[in-house]
Amino acid sequence: MQRDRAEVDRVERDRAEVDRAERDRAGAVLRDFGGSLMAARAHHDLTGETDLLLDAVAEGLAAGPRDGAEAAQAAAALGPAAAGLVPALRAAVSEDAEPTTPQLDRDIAIATALWQIDGDTGGAVTILASVLDRTAGNQLWYRWTVIRAIRAAALLGQAARPLVPRLEGLLADPEKAPAAVLALLAVTDPAAVDRGRLAEAALHAAETGGDIPGACEALQALGATALSTHQRLRVADLAENDGRIVRSGLANGIIREDERLRALLAAI
Repeated sequence: MQRDRAEVDRVERDRAEVDRAERDRAGAVLRDFGGSLMAARAHHDLTGETDLLLDAVAEGLAAGPRDGAEAAQAAAALGPAAAGLVPALRAAVSEDAEPTTPQLDRDIAIATALWQIDGDTGGAVTILASVLDRTAGNQLWYRWTVIRAIRAAALLGQAARPLVPRLEGLLADPEKAPAAVLALLAVTDPAAVDRGRLAEAALHAAETGGDIPGACEALQALGATALSTHQRLRVADLAENDGRIVRSGLANGIIREDERLRALLAAI
């Protein structure tokens, strides 16, 4: 029995040594490849070493907005290990009055990175406020950028309270209201939040088809206690109505998603 256990231990040690050797060889190949942020991230995932990735992130931040957004996301994933990149991240924030979508997406990624690297909530809030201010006006091409900014604000929690007026201003937009509802729940003082108003915004988004999955998620987060009797009836109508609430997508996907969302609404 002891001999069998010793043999098992030997096999496991040999396997670990082979795995380590293969990992070292793959890491060396990726290091030699260099330059690419994708290769640098793979190298970091494989070896845990950060030097190659830090260099690639710095290069990405100095490149165009698309590369900069990906680089900022990589920096955020490193957390405090990327502290040396904070000046470069701040320098990469755009100030254009009429920015492109890639510029704004890079700014959102930088805001998140600053928060995850050194807890700079003040800097993150300032950047997100600028993004929301520069995308005011309901331009169609900014829709998902605004939603990404809202979600980034939600990540900051109570530190993002200076953004509350801007988030509340988005409740009237059915496409952005569900994300704004979830952000306000995460950011606002629970004693001060008007849950009935948030429920109305989410319901309106569901009824008008603005963002049905997001609206259902927001209503679920609010819970039945936030709804008035009339609002509960409207939720029940959405769940039980003969017509589909999901109206776009692949045929089989529409059916499955419609059934999923109806079940979610029925459970509220």
